[in-house]
Amino acid sequence: MMDTLRLIRTLRINNNGLINKYPNIEQCIQSLIGIQSQYFNHAALVIRSRVEKEISIEDLFSLLNNNRIIDIWGQRSTLHFYHVDDWEKIISSFGKTKCWVKKFCERNSFDYEEELKRLGELFDEYGDLTTEQMIGMGTKPILIKNWGGLLIPLSLQGNICIKRFNSFEPKHYISRNLIINKPFKREKKHLRALLFRYFSTYGPATCSDFLHWSGLHMDEVKNELASLSGTLNTFIFNKNVYYYGRESEYDECKNNIVNILPKFDPLLVAYKNKSVLINEEYHSLVWKKAGQIDACIFVDGEFVGTWRYSINAKNIDFYITICRILTYALRQAICEKCLEYSRYMNKNINKIIFE
Repeated sequence: MMDTLRLIRTLRINNNGLINKYPNIEQCIQSLIGIQSQYFNHAALVIRSRVEKEISIEDLFSLLNNNRIIDIWGQRSTLHFYHVDDWEKIISSFGKTKCWVKKFCERNSFDYEEELKRLGELFDEYGDLTTEQMIGMGTKPILIKNWGGLLIPLSLQGNICIKRFNSFEPKHYISRNLIINKPFKREKKHLRALLFRYFSTYGPATCSDFLHWSGLHMDEVKNELASLSGTLNTFIFNKNVYYYGRESEYDECKNNIVNILPKFDPLLVAYKNKSVLINEEYHSLVWKKAGQIDACIFVDGEFVGTWRYSINAKNIDFYITICRILTYALRQAICEKCLEYSRYMNKNINKIIFE
């Protein structure tokens, strides 16, 4: 019988698609309730690490271009890939959360409501605009080039999303009406559905973990969480209630299974209490200043190090930082994962360096 901490780590990794992988990209993104997308390549690698069949990065672009996957600001006012079927749920659950843009406008002597209305009218008229086109039509660069600016509340209100036609062209921001020409309804059942999916995919987790992941407050979720009583399993650990799905897998990771998680991996942003997943002595290696979260390596559910890459033309270099002694077989398994990632990104491995 494994101890409780080990049990939690094992269930989280199993439930999050790292052991029992998803059959396709769409199901992966939908089950994870979005993937942070401000770093496109790392978001793409999150998908590669969790989909069982061989896929290429062009498959992701195809789903984006066909509007099966959308790129919008969602929980914590952060850019995510979501499944199009979840768009209404995301807006209903997170659309009223406050973000920094209104205060930013006030500090810089802009009328937030007026500027937001003006930008919305541009999308009503043109439907599809790049940043430079918006600027050419009179929008001040500071209002849209500062980490998204006014584009964030427009996205949170369900008015626009981002189109990425390929990695070499500028992003296009397009009106939702070009994809879904009907108003969104804000309903409590949407948050309830996301709560259930969160605990099923990221559990065992606490309510505090969900609040950290979602950016919501307890008074916004307590009634919906109570309504899920009986549909989730629970246990007490360190005086906290942990919720998880009844379909959770208990199989312990003990076969030298290597998981290489990219920057801002969903598993690394989903919890308030980080020590449950990674021992506190290693936190400074993973969670950095300015909200940066480094890419990590796990062996059988235990943190063993971090990694990074650099790209030059058609080549890619991997740099592996290990915090414990690994066998030759485990190092080879890490190299195999690097090779898998390089093929996915259409790059040739130049070198793999263990630091």
